[in-house]
Amino acid sequence: MERRKYPRVAEALLCQVKAGRGVLTAETRNLSCGGALFRISKSLPLLTRLNVSFVLPRAGNGRSPVAIRCAGVVVRKDRSARAASCRSYLTAVFFSRIKPTDRRRIAQFVLERMLSS
Repeated sequence: MERRKYPRVAEALLCQVKAGRGVLTAETRNLSCGGALFRISKSLPLLTRLNVSFVLPRAGNGRSPVAIRCAGVVVRKDRSARAASCRSYLTAVFFSRIKPTDRRRIAQFVLERMLSS
């Protein structure tokens, strides 16, 4: 049974994730307006609070790329299925604080990606 509230789309976007004093580079595996699944090099404990920033690429109608900044919480993590020599973690993050306009932008981006595939 699907428990997700929002549709998501597979999309690889580079992100900056700030956890405490450290800043990590991550890549999304999928994205929705409620959260994202990241591939990240560090294991973050469940319920870790994060600040996340990324840029949505241009979408339809010739719009410019849009910078998104939000707060999130780690809700799930798994060791990556990639080779054991490549240490990374798939980390699910719920967007706990995001501007309504940014949530709408992500929702529009997801919808456009879904319709184009």
